Amino acid sequence: MVALARKRLDDAERAFQAVGDHRGLGLVAHHRRNFAQALSHFEQAGDDSGRGLTLLGLRRLEEATAAFTKANDWSGLGLVALSQKDIAAARSAFAKVEDHRGLGLCALEEEDFATAEAEFTQIGDQEGLCLLALKRGMLDEALRLAGEQNDASLQGMVYLAKNDLPAAERAFAAANDANGLGDVYSAGRRFAEARAAFELAHNPVKVIQSYRNDFTLGEEGENSRHAQAIAYGLKAAADGRMPAECLCEVADAQYHAGDPAAALVTLERAAQYAGAASEAALRRGRILFYQRQYQAARDAFTSVKPGEVSAIAYRAATESLEVLDRYRDLNLASATGF
Repeated sequence: MVALARKRLDDAERAFQAVGDHRGLGLVAHHRRNFAQALSHFEQAGDDSGRGLTLLGLRRLEEATAAFTKANDWSGLGLVALSQKDIAAARSAFAKVEDHRGLGLCALEEEDFATAEAEFTQIGDQEGLCLLALKRGMLDEALRLAGEQNDASLQGMVYLAKNDLPAAERAFAAANDANGLGDVYSAGRRFAEARAAFELAHNPVKVIQSYRNDFTLGEEGENSRHAQAIAYGLKAAADGRMPAECLCEVADAQYHAGDPAAALVTLERAAQYAGAASEAALRRGRILFYQRQYQAARDAFTSVKPGEVSAIAYRAATESLEVLDRYRDLNLASATGF
């Protein structure tokens, strides 16, 4: 466990193998993002918390929730809620077991940097402090902390923030971090490579976003960027892969493809998923605003609840409410995009 904490994964693996510790081997595989292997080890160990952690990495959220519930693992349930941007539910779960790391991550999501720092410092969470420095834009400090943690994925995140794409690519490759590589490829406008990486990372939302951003695909026809984003997103949602998040992205693509009515229907579907109502309302309000349906937009933005979306998203909703009335008398035409 000491070797694992220090990210000396080969040493940790040898030690766990020597004693036949499948839980430990599962943790090593999880750190390497070899999720299928990790899941096998956790199943052999009968470790439901480990299974939940790996299923969360695979973004199989319903199964992760079931595994964490079976294990009575409130920290794991908090991580699921946090991945869904349901900050209130995440904080409640973490608080039940005094999980200071989890509470720090909630504060970080809300950009409450003082609280995040206090929570991470209380337990000496260097990784959390690195994420905090990164969020604050203190990139040299973040890089120092990532280096001390021997965490190539964190280093990749910092290099990406510095726009040093070659260094970020090397770091993410060393960490077997396909999601990070997808972000690098996206920043370099290597869209097809980005989509392939995001597929490997089990991140259908970013695949949809990559289709939407890929200007090389054109604007019209069944192979246009919007058409491919919509088709892929609807299929991913039907397959149960982050369905609420995928439907929200599909709705944006439908609006930009010139079909606001379909976008609003899609957002109604998304809102039916647990924890997704506020995000769907935020996006519905944006569409209605650009359709110049100001009262309906106001109703949508008003329904967005703090703690159910990120701090940035909630701020966008409140700021939209503040500026809505300025547009009522301008007699503007509907816009075709955001």
